[in-house]
Amino acid sequence: MTLIPLSPSAALHLPPRGDLGGLVALVEGVEAAFPLVELKVRTTIVADCARTVVEQRFANPHAVPLEAVHVFPLPEDGAVTEVTLHAGEVTVRAELRERQAAEQAFAEARDAGHRAALLTVERADVHTLRVTRIPPGEEVRVRIVIAERLEKVDGRYRWRFPTVIAPRYLPGQATHHDGPGVLPATDRVPDADRLQPPIRLVGGTRLDLEVEIEGPVRNLQCAQHAFRVDLDSRIRVAPAADSTLDRDFVLAFGTADADAVTSRAWTDGQYTLVSVEPPSQAFPDVLPRDAVFVVDISGSMSGVKMEAAKRALRTALHGLTDGDRFRLVAFDDSLHPMSPDLLAYDARSLARADAWIDALGPRGGTEMLPAIQEALKHPDVEGR
Repeated sequence: MTLIPLSPSAALHLPPRGDLGGLVALVEGVEAAFPLVELKVRTTIVADCARTVVEQRFANPHAVPLEAVHVFPLPEDGAVTEVTLHAGEVTVRAELRERQAAEQAFAEARDAGHRAALLTVERADVHTLRVTRIPPGEEVRVRIVIAERLEKVDGRYRWRFPTVIAPRYLPGQATHHDGPGVLPATDRVPDADRLQPPIRLVGGTRLDLEVEIEGPVRNLQCAQHAFRVDLDSRIRVAPAADSTLDRDFVLAFGTADADAVTSRAWTDGQYTLVSVEPPSQAFPDVLPRDAVFVVDISGSMSGVKMEAAKRALRTALHGLTDGDRFRLVAFDDSLHPMSPDLLAYDARSLARADAWIDALGPRGGTEMLPAIQEALKHPDVEGR
């Protein structure tokens, strides 16, 4: 999350940082803290629908008013339905407008000395909030409401909340730098100057998040975080007390009965939601498989990420069975396939693959598209 005076030129002078997440301002030309006081996330899940309220509270400890740019992540499949900003006794509620019209209205309000806020979608998971005239000594609270449908994978719903904007590989030649990011736009990524904030949330701020799930739940799992569960009339899930803003919070759970049709209904007196789920699907005997594994070995994968990727690749590879075929493709800014075509899965090919994986190391840029195209070039074969 980032806060800087609302000036494109000022953003150019803020270096990338990797410390505690918060906001930053320029006060009389000197970089100064604008602390993140609190981040609260509250989600209610009913059937396959989720409503999330994100509340962020910041404090301006400086003696001058500030204009700000705040870059932060939100669920990429969610729709923002409400944005409210509270500063002192002033409350600003958002209106939905086309981007150009919204930016013009915001600029006019700012130039007239009014309090105003502008939320812009840069990418599906990257948003920019601009706020004018934050008074000295005051706190600012931003409340964002998100609605989303949950995806269902292997009979279980999955809900994901991002807490950090990860570093992005932004190729191409620099063209201009008008946005709040620390990197310029390029001829290949025209909005690159809006995507990478000066401060990245890499840990330290506690994640205050609770998820409330209506109805019976089975096979509840949470990726990357230890979590606690409170059982009363509803199910409440929250990260362990020491969880911080350095990774996504991913929750997966099942609801359907394995052997019967399940139906449930919820109402608020005006609207009613009815959910009907069939029995869990029975899968036929496993057919021989053709599997193509793609692994990122670019420079950004150095350290524990590279070792984790290699372990995951070995685990997936050793999960194949006799009759399967496989191919391994590594990529950085070039392709590095282990073989030109699919290999039969046997002891000899497995030993060769293990040696190939052992030799992998981080290098180069991150050109993912050619690797995906290479993986998808193999035609479907009937019976596999």
